[in-house]
Amino acid sequence: MSLSEGMNAIKNNPKQGKVISLTFDDGYDDNLISAVPILKEHGFTATCFFVAKYLGSGKFDKWGDGERRLMDSVQIREWVSTGMEVGSHTLAHRNLVHLDNVEARTEISESRLILSDIAGDEVKYFAYPFGAYDSKICYMVEDIGYLGAVTVKPGFVESKTKSYELPRIGISPQQSTITFFLKSCTPLVDLHQALKKILVDKQPRGKPRGIADVIGAISQQAAGN
Repeated sequence: MSLSEGMNAIKNNPKQGKVISLTFDDGYDDNLISAVPILKEHGFTATCFFVAKYLGSGKFDKWGDGERRLMDSVQIREWVSTGMEVGSHTLAHRNLVHLDNVEARTEISESRLILSDIAGDEVKYFAYPFGAYDSKICYMVEDIGYLGAVTVKPGFVESKTKSYELPRIGISPQQSTITFFLKSCTPLVDLHQALKKILVDKQPRGKPRGIADVIGAISQQAAGN
């Protein structure tokens, strides 16, 4: 479900059990072209956080090969028409912590105005670029009128979770089905990192690590959370 639907369920109907909100960052057009048909097939909705200044551009790709394009305004309206939600990811994907107050506020507020106008509905949720924020930025996001904001810190949302510091569980195309399961279905959301290290690292002379090493590493990972 979308982030708005998920937060409503957590806050207003906590007895219904666990819910999962799906989010996408940046607004690449493959979210519409490839993801929406699959989401609709399963009856799911999702939230996408858009970088308002670069709508329709192929020049924005912080993580990939530079060939992916961001959705334009027409595609965003199509995204909304399928039941999906629009969120803000600032104007230009700048690190808000590194900006002065005026610049940071502009990034947060102007993107909301632009995206709300395109979507035909008020944008309710925000995603911090690079996951960077502090108490000042949280206050700005709240003061501007967002209902909450997501981070890149791993974890699960509960009714007591701070609305402007919502954790998420990151999923990438490079992750295996087992890793996906470990990250999304276990309370130790970083457990996959310990397992990956164990399975990849080798003992001296190429000897694979044994079960005792596995258990020890898992225990260390759990103690660190």
